[in-house]
Amino acid sequence: MDFEYDSDKDRWEYYKKAYKDIIINTDKLFPRNNRLVGTFSVNKINNQIKLKQVENKSKENCIELSGDCFFNFNEKKYERYIQIAQNSENAQNSEKLKNNLLEYKDIWHHSNANCVLLPVTGALNNVKGNIYFKKKNKQFKVYNQSGRPPMNRDDRPDTFIHKLSEFWDIKSKGECNLREAGLFLQNSVFSHSLKGENFAIIYDFLNSFNSLEEFCNLMFGIDENLVSKMKNNGRIPITDIDSLENYLNLANEFWNSRKKMATF
Repeated sequence: MDFEYDSDKDRWEYYKKAYKDIIINTDKLFPRNNRLVGTFSVNKINNQIKLKQVENKSKENCIELSGDCFFNFNEKKYERYIQIAQNSENAQNSEKLKNNLLEYKDIWHHSNANCVLLPVTGALNNVKGNIYFKKKNKQFKVYNQSGRPPMNRDDRPDTFIHKLSEFWDIKSKGECNLREAGLFLQNSVFSHSLKGENFAIIYDFLNSFNSLEEFCNLMFGIDENLVSKMKNNGRIPITDIDSLENYLNLANEFWNSRKKMATF
């Protein structure tokens, strides 16, 4: 069976080297929908979250993980970004961005530096790929497979981190009423999990982390400074040359940080 690039056997061997606090045993991986998936127990040791791979039938206090191409520069995204780059009045800058986009699509999109592990429990990986900017509301929304799919679902990791941050933001505010909770959940990283039986699992998993920064450090290998940059940039839709350039710079900074995690 041919598996997706970000979750094939070679990528899992990379994850095994890159993730120091996620203990991986590739013999325990199992196939699902063209992906290799692993089940991991969630453990808190000295106030730090550590994950350890277990048999796939294990359920209690466990989460399923698989790979994800974090910054998505596939053909569709490339074509959309190229159109934005071509609108620049600065021909030299436009050409530079187009060359960068071609490099990101052909070289970096499918690279170890661009691959991370994400929970598939609660469809958290699908949430990342279904966030879009709604002009009418001037806010990012999560598409829930109802109606025509928006074309600008860019699968952006910075916007995903921005949406993740809302969970810890609302936690810090303390109590909220049922209506407020419902409005939050329907447009949150939990929106897809509400359709199945995994809401409590993904909620407990995220809740085990003290902060967004702690979660991002474990799952993506990035420090507080880069988490802050991605969260802030994730609030901004990519609609012009400046927002595109900022996004490309962020991708490059992320890849440079990932190179420190393991030998490529």
